[in-house]
Amino acid sequence: MTSLGGLLRQNLRLQLILAVATVHGVLMLLFVWDFTQRQKSMLLDHQAAQATAMAQMIATSAAGWAAASDLTGLQEIIEAQKPHPDLEYAMVLDSQGQVLAHTDQARIGQFVRDLPAAAKPAVLQRSAWLVDVANPIVLAGRPFGWVRLGMGQRRTEAELGRITRNGVLCALGAIVIGTAIAALLGTRLTARIYAIRAVSQAVRAGDREARVQPAGADEVGQLAGDFNGMLDSLRLKEREIAQLNAGLERLVGERTKELAEVLDLNRNLVETAALGILAFEAGGQCVLANEFASRIIGGTVEQLRSQNFRQIDSWSQSGLRAAAEQALATGLPQRVEIGILTSFQRNVVLDCSLSRFEARGLTHLLLTFADTTRRKRAEEDLARAQQLLQLVLDTIPIGVFWKDRASRFLGCNLHAARDAGLAAPEQIIGRTDFELPWSAMADAFRADDRAVMETASAKTGIEEKIVHPGGQVQWVRTNRLPLCHANGVVFGVLGTYEDISLRKRMEAEQQKLLDELVRSNADLEQFAYVASHDLKSPLRAIESLAGWLQEDLEPVLTGQSREHLRLLRQRTERMERLLNDLLAYARAGRMPVDLMATDVARLVRDMGGLINLPEGFVLRQDGALPVFTTASTPLNTVLTNLVNNAVKHHDRKTGVIEVSAREDGDWYEFSVADDGRGIPPEFHERIWGMFQTLRPRDEVEGSGIGLALVQRIVTRYGGRVSVACRQPRGSLFRFTWPKTIPTP
Repeated sequence: MTSLGGLLRQNLRLQLILAVATVHGVLMLLFVWDFTQRQKSMLLDHQAAQATAMAQMIATSAAGWAAASDLTGLQEIIEAQKPHPDLEYAMVLDSQGQVLAHTDQARIGQFVRDLPAAAKPAVLQRSAWLVDVANPIVLAGRPFGWVRLGMGQRRTEAELGRITRNGVLCALGAIVIGTAIAALLGTRLTARIYAIRAVSQAVRAGDREARVQPAGADEVGQLAGDFNGMLDSLRLKEREIAQLNAGLERLVGERTKELAEVLDLNRNLVETAALGILAFEAGGQCVLANEFASRIIGGTVEQLRSQNFRQIDSWSQSGLRAAAEQALATGLPQRVEIGILTSFQRNVVLDCSLSRFEARGLTHLLLTFADTTRRKRAEEDLARAQQLLQLVLDTIPIGVFWKDRASRFLGCNLHAARDAGLAAPEQIIGRTDFELPWSAMADAFRADDRAVMETASAKTGIEEKIVHPGGQVQWVRTNRLPLCHANGVVFGVLGTYEDISLRKRMEAEQQKLLDELVRSNADLEQFAYVASHDLKSPLRAIESLAGWLQEDLEPVLTGQSREHLRLLRQRTERMERLLNDLLAYARAGRMPVDLMATDVARLVRDMGGLINLPEGFVLRQDGALPVFTTASTPLNTVLTNLVNNAVKHHDRKTGVIEVSAREDGDWYEFSVADDGRGIPPEFHERIWGMFQTLRPRDEVEGSGIGLALVQRIVTRYGGRVSVACRQPRGSLFRFTWPKTIPTP
């Protein structure tokens, strides 16, 4: 764009051609646009008239069917309109707006709310995309409903596009012809002007004898004669100037030597100065810059000297330009500290001094500056750190404060200020504890302050009971740290306090609840033992009586009677087993911590005989099992129940059960794996509940407490237990057990 603009400014012929061509092109485009708009309006009117006529035709055809409420006939009429290429939709509605027939049969039965108020034809929408019309259905002067249809503009848009393309092509052709005519006229009109330009270029190149040939008596011819006269005058002036230059050269040589000595001195002073130095003319152009300034601002000295301070955006944005204009206007020195992003993308903070001075009769501006970026950023970092520290302190839900050696407050956080009855932490500065609403704590706080400052050591975790004048008891937990200078001298104290009254009340309530829980657990254990013992006696009696009955009545018993007696003895055994498991579950949470050296491999070997492992089943260890000091009985109970569970619920007469272990930090993770039918994932949570079995108890004898007992024991020692499916079949139970069990 820049090169094209320069070419237009330098070429009169091109300007003339482009002006004529542009006017011609704009006129043709306006003509095409007006023609297109007229055609569009005409086509839209035609489409609206066509839609209205079609709606009237459908209304006339549907009048009889609407009067007879023949919906099938109405739908046939609507279906007959579908082949129309521009039809978007057509419908027949009753007088209430309910759709009786529609090109989209899914809309039959819906209601239309935007029908005309009067029973006469209406155009509801007329746009570039759709013409929507409504026509009343009238028979014998009585309205029976409405016909409504929408006509699309696809063909109209296609026709309009064709017209627009033809118009644009015609306009482009006319523009090309007009441009050619303009080029021909422009060339002939500007030929003599270009002749004058050719002579001007020859003179500039050194041909002092070149002149313009006579070219008529019009304005251009007169301009050529004046140009020739000017060239003659210039040739005479050049001779006079050559004589004057010879004398001036001698004077300049003498003055140059003197100035060179002064300039060397000034240059040394400017370059060795530990300040950035810039000098500007009153017009803003830089005339002097030293190396120190280039190091601070960036860029080279030559780049600095090519700048005009009135054209540097950062000067305006930072306020430096305003100070410079003030110094130039008033002659009074100005000093400002600014943060500035230089033209060379260096972000610096400068301490600037500006003053006006005169040189060679001209007004100049002197700018000297020092780089204070590091100091400023250090100050900003310190301020941000202080703000962040105050923000952090204000979010802490405890009181934080710091004092001098006289116990006067130097500051505090928002929590402490509010407890002191103040709106902001700044209001506490200079006060003592006795001047604040918490004067009931003043004596205790003052004593703690003195102790910390005198011993130069911290006092932490001190709980103090404070009784307020009204009798209210408050517990406070305090901490004190001495504040010291670099030489170790204590100049104050940093303290925190926390209201632990609620915690004290909760601890008292918790101890009360623990005492109640101990008594309740003792009563529950006693009840479980007594209930188990008292219920077992009648169960054993029932089992014995059932056995005696079967022996005494054996000759007369039928098969069904024998089965009933068997079921009776089976149920009593199940009840006794359930009582034993319930008693074990109740005692699981309070098992004594019988810590002893335990060889888990030996436990597994002994387990096979203790649980009477059925023939065809193998219990083995997979890898090394640990030997460690732990609660042996609970661990044995967990492993026994998991192995028993694997055997009891196996779906085959043979099987393999594997016990393994691995270290996991401060824990051992034990695994019990079998090759049975497995447990579906949807039951992995359910199996840990009390009395939960996945198969009827008549198929598998069990109380449904074994896995609940396992979970209770493992959880009691802080572990976790889980189950997963094995591949290709079977279940894998895992539980964690602590390597070290703390003694009570």
